[in-house]
Amino acid sequence: MQFKDIVGHQSTKERLVQMVHEDRLSHALLLTGSKGIGKLSLAVAFLQYIHCKEPIENDSCGQCSSCKKISKLIHPDMHFVFPIVKNKGLEICDHYLPQWRKSLCSNPYLSFNDWLDLIDAGNKQAIIYGNESEEVVKKINLKSYEGGYKSLLVWLPEKLNTTSANKLLKLIEEPPNKTIMIFVSQEENKILPTIRSRIQEIRCQALTTEEMELYLSSTYPNAASNMEETARLAQGSMNQAIKIVESHSLKEQNLVSFQSLMRFSYSRKIVDLISWAEEMAQRNRESQKDFLLYAQNMVRENFVMNMQQPELVYLDQAQKDWSNKFYPFINDRNVEVLNNEMTNAFRDVSMNGNSKIIFLHLGLMITKYIRA
Repeated sequence: MQFKDIVGHQSTKERLVQMVHEDRLSHALLLTGSKGIGKLSLAVAFLQYIHCKEPIENDSCGQCSSCKKISKLIHPDMHFVFPIVKNKGLEICDHYLPQWRKSLCSNPYLSFNDWLDLIDAGNKQAIIYGNESEEVVKKINLKSYEGGYKSLLVWLPEKLNTTSANKLLKLIEEPPNKTIMIFVSQEENKILPTIRSRIQEIRCQALTTEEMELYLSSTYPNAASNMEETARLAQGSMNQAIKIVESHSLKEQNLVSFQSLMRFSYSRKIVDLISWAEEMAQRNRESQKDFLLYAQNMVRENFVMNMQQPELVYLDQAQKDWSNKFYPFINDRNVEVLNNEMTNAFRDVSMNGNSKIIFLHLGLMITKYIRA
């Protein structure tokens, strides 16, 4: 990941590069700023610049062996600390590295909630445990594999528990030679004061609407969203802007899937329902659950339309256009049973049931009741 890949933050990039050029690089830096603006990716890009074997004036080369390793987050001298939940066999960050690498490489604007969903944290509290600091101290005190810097990236240091924070404090106060630690926070006021006072803080600004609009337009050229409006609504958070664009695309996809389900069920096209169920089974679990919630909402809204309560209907124009013809088929004789079937399907998907069987059963049940 290079500086040129990071949207905005030009003044911060220049400051970081200047610190290296002038040999004023602090061994411990803290990047702060609002959520979803790319601080984590900026930290990775900076570490890539430091580890790069042939850096250019204002960026890493992107081609040397170090750059290629860091682009995959597998450089042996770069270590990560981030919040986790303890499960059987998953006790330290290293146990979560496959998920971490995949999530950060695919989503440079990774949020804490995104990460919690990815590791199936559920109701558990994700923190940085005391034994994590012990692992870090061991790693940082080892000899550098490639003869350069050893680096540590701590994401969300406000999640350090007291034991872990105290162990890291000594490392910050007495770092081994050629060691750099970068802390990336979104709630810096919650960082233990003794740690925060020993780290050089760099404040990252929110992205401008123009920067976000340009990125969104190039990344989602076929999206129907108004990128200018999306960027404005996101209020400087690229993470939020991406979610707005993707939710719009997902809503369109769910509408098509819902239309197909109802048409095949009403027409009793069992072969088509089987094909539809197979297509739904190809989606990941979260996408399947999102569709079922969407379908329940559509049933509810069409029932309200049937009850002649337009002021209580909350549908966008595309949904309204289709529902104007569909709503007579959702009535007081079938609305409850249809909702129950979708609730049952959601439960079964959440319990990792066979998706093809679940969605085919749902289609057959709708076939049974849609003409009621």
